[in-house]
Amino acid sequence: MGMIVASVPVLIIQAVSPDEQATANGLQNLIQGVTTTVITQLVYVVLAQDSRVVQGTRFYLDAGYKNAMLLGAGLAAVGLLTVALIPKPKRTKDVTAGEALSHS
Repeated sequence: MGMIVASVPVLIIQAVSPDEQATANGLQNLIQGVTTTVITQLVYVVLAQDSRVVQGTRFYLDAGYKNAMLLGAGLAAVGLLTVALIPKPKRTKDVTAGEALSHS
């Protein structure tokens, strides 16, 4: 997972113009954070549907874990389908990086 997350900014830099690189990377970070939060909450909602509380402690049952894994498999399938929508990246030697702004 770490290698994927680390390579995404490079892919974005290759896919957008130099004027839009910072905005695109910022938007990617925002979308990644929101998506992680929403998916985590969905998994816990699915787990909680098949759970029992015994003396104040919630225990998740096997059916809840099975459903959470099915949710994960479904999300992975959707992710694989969206890969087809990603444009082919430019070659690294063809990419023009934007210049850093200097604060004088």
